[in-house]
Amino acid sequence: SHLLRIQKFLQFKPKLDELNKSGELSEQEQNKKLSELNIQHPEDFIEIKALQLFERPRLDTILIILGTNQCEPSEKMDDGLYFKDEIAVRKYVSLLIATSKSEESYQISVNTIRDTISSRMVKIPAGKIRLKDENSEHEFTTKINDFLIDKYPVTQDIYREITGESPGHFEGDDRPVETVSWFDAVKFCNLLSEKAGYNPAYSIEGKKVLLDIKSNGFRLPTEAEWEYACRAGSTGERYGELDDIAWYEANSGGQTHSVGQKLPNNWGLYDMLGNVWENCWDWYGEYPQDEIDIWSGPENGENRILRGGSWLNESDLCRCTYRLDDLPANRDGYSGFRIARSL
Repeated sequence: SHLLRIQKFLQFKPKLDELNKSGELSEQEQNKKLSELNIQHPEDFIEIKALQLFERPRLDTILIILGTNQCEPSEKMDDGLYFKDEIAVRKYVSLLIATSKSEESYQISVNTIRDTISSRMVKIPAGKIRLKDENSEHEFTTKINDFLIDKYPVTQDIYREITGESPGHFEGDDRPVETVSWFDAVKFCNLLSEKAGYNPAYSIEGKKVLLDIKSNGFRLPTEAEWEYACRAGSTGERYGELDDIAWYEANSGGQTHSVGQKLPNNWGLYDMLGNVWENCWDWYGEYPQDEIDIWSGPENGENRILRGGSWLNESDLCRCTYRLDDLPANRDGYSGFRIARSL
C-alpha cells in the first residue's frame, strides 16, 4: 500500500543519507534502490522537511494526512497526496485534528505531542532574581530552580489541536492565541499534560485551582520565573530595543503578529514583551518583606498576574518589570499565555 511504501522509505532514508555522505552510492545506485521501494521523486513526497511541525515525521502523522478526504492537497497523484511546503502540511494537520469527532478519528500520538512541544521548550538555568514592586518600591529576592519554558506564546494552531477550540479575534495559525482567560490557560495546561502523558500540574474544582509545582506536567510560569526568563541575564527594563523585540502600539498596526518575527532574548525566547500579555500563575498582591526561597505568589487573591504588554499597549507597559492584574475569568483580545514545566 501507499502507507507501507512510506514506512519503508522512512526506514531506508537514514541509511541512504549515511551512504551518501561516505560517497559509497552513485546517483544511479540510489535511484535503483529507491525504485525497488516503488518510490519516485521522494524529494517531492510529503518530504521529511515538510513535517517539521513534528520535528521528525511519524507514521501516525502521515496517516492523518493520507487517510482523509477532508483536504484538498496542492496536487493529487495516482500514488498519493503531495504538498508543496510545510505550511500546507501544518494547515491540513490542524484542520484534521480540529475536526476529529471520535476515538476512531485520526489522532496525534502521545509521543508526537511530546516531540512537538518539547521542540519549543527552552531550559532556563537556576538562579536568583530581585523583584521590585513599582507601586510600593518594595524589593525582595527569590530563588529560581531549573525549569522549561516555551520559546513562544501558545499559538492558535497548538491551542486548536489540543482543545478543538478556536478563540481569538485575530486569525492566523502562527499568531498567539488570545481572548482566553486565566482559567482557559490552566485547563489547556492540564489537557496538554494528559495528551502528552504527563501528570497534570493543576487540580481544578470549580473555581478553586491548586498547583503541584513538583509535577512534571505543563503549567503557567510563576511571576518570578516569567521575569527571570524575560530578563535572560539582562539588568535593564528590556532585553533589547523595543522595536526590535516587540509588537506594541507604535508598530503593531492594531493587531497581533505571528510569533518569532522579532529578535529573541539571550535565552532564545521570543515575544516576551509585546504581542500579547502573558498570564502567570500568581495571585496579584504585595511582595514579601523578606527573601523567600521559592516564591509562587500569595496564597489567595482576587486577580491574577499578567506580564509583558501587548500589541495594544504603549511602550511604558512593555517592560520586564511591569505588573498587570486581571480577573481570572476575563477574556481579552490582548491576553494569551506561555507554558512552562518543572524539572
